[in-house]
Amino acid sequence: MFLAGLLCFTEAAAQNPAPPSQETINQRIAEIFRVALARGTGTTPEGYRFTMGKVYYTLEEADEVRKYGERAIAPLSEYFSKDDMRAQQLAVHFLATIGGPRVLKILGNVAEKAPSFATRYIALLCLQQYAWQDIAGVVRRIAAKDENSDVKSKAQEMVQKHDP
Repeated sequence: MFLAGLLCFTEAAAQNPAPPSQETINQRIAEIFRVALARGTGTTPEGYRFTMGKVYYTLEEADEVRKYGERAIAPLSEYFSKDDMRAQQLAVHFLATIGGPRVLKILGNVAEKAPSFATRYIALLCLQQYAWQDIAGVVRRIAAKDENSDVKSKAQEMVQKHDP
């Protein structure tokens, strides 16, 4: 009987490995960002370096970050304090895959206050996954005050859809 219990416990432990440490999550997210951001860069045959505006990431990378859940929010949020617009946009996409109330607050803040209009626009698009009553205030403020015509127009479109 003891042996059977020990075998069941051992099998269960093997199926449920210990969750990664916060340090491991932070390192994996940094590595995923390094690889994803490198995908959009290169050198022409003439020797000119280029960087694409759009960041390409794999579904596997997004899934890995999503699986970290709440524990990935802090390291992803750190990218908003950096000057790299592409990293900010990648952070928005990954946060959107995690979702939840904490992410909603962060995305709302980014949609309203990010220096880059492109980052604000992407955050605004990601807000659409939430219930209108949860995003209405932020979207209305953006529709009224955003300095970029594309961001403002998209927010106005969202307001008209829900407040005809």
